Amino acid sequence: MDRPEPISQKKIDKINKVIKDMVFTYKGLVSDWAKAEFKYQFQIIGQKPMISVGDWYNFLIVSVLVVDGSNNTTLFLKYMTTLLTEYRTLRNLNYSISDELQYFFDGDYVRINIEKDNVRLSDEFQMKIKNTKLDI
Repeated sequence: MDRPEPISQKKIDKINKVIKDMVFTYKGLVSDWAKAEFKYQFQIIGQKPMISVGDWYNFLIVSVLVVDGSNNTTLFLKYMTTLLTEYRTLRNLNYSISDELQYFFDGDYVRINIEKDNVRLSDEFQMKIKNTKLDI
């Protein structure tokens, strides 16, 4: 199969314009033993043709900003700062973002690539994590 035509920058810009102020919710596993719930925003920052199951597809590269989280998530992140960039979390977040973007692609599955360096915490959420106390 040949490489697909790239998604136009105009379409990416339109999508980013629509989603720029939207906040999405992730609920699910972030490791084999931990569930999390957090609110996030994302932006498409590029695309990359990649092979998946032997065929070429355009993967949208996205950056994610985590803006808030449940008490459990905040507590996890206080002591396990890499929780949001573990493989399982990134994979599940890929699915979540793909579901959100299907609207813009006539319901088709959208392939997403999130690199660890493209997941950040908002300043406000970092402060919330820093100020979280362990209640024993």
